[in-house]
Amino acid sequence: MGNYSKIQYELFGEKISKEEADNNEYYEIAYYNEAEKRVKVELFENKQLSQLVYPDKEPPFEEIIREHLECYPNMKMEIETPKVFLDDGGYKYTSYIYLLHKNFELVKECYFDKDDNLLREVELDENNKPIVISTYVYDESGELIEVIEESPQGNTVGGLDFGNPQKF
Repeated sequence: MGNYSKIQYELFGEKISKEEADNNEYYEIAYYNEAEKRVKVELFENKQLSQLVYPDKEPPFEEIIREHLECYPNMKMEIETPKVFLDDGGYKYTSYIYLLHKNFELVKECYFDKDDNLLREVELDENNKPIVISTYVYDESGELIEVIEESPQGNTVGGLDFGNPQKF
């Protein structure tokens, strides 16, 4: 897991300085290989490492899990599969989320539009059955304005409206 050609501070995938990271509650440290692809990303919340993400990985994941256990004991991790491009110009990928490493939590299918806006997340249980479907709503300028969480039956179970915090 250790040969990296570039390591940089980022905020939601965009490069920032160490000083900017120090002034944010949330930031990322991304590790890149020689081909300029992200190999792993450390997520920091409140100045503490909270989770690791391993992008563009193909199953089986045993080697990634083994190395993760050696380097980051008791740390949540997310393994993302490569993007699959869709007919509308968008793409999707699947995330496998593990708590305390090898304790599997859930699978999440993430759907994006051609502008990299997250449109929908479908959380699946270990039997590949939907648990929660989250829909992301943007205004005309591309700003996220609402997240709606629904059960597989279509009932609203939660969400966040940035213009009306009491809505949900």
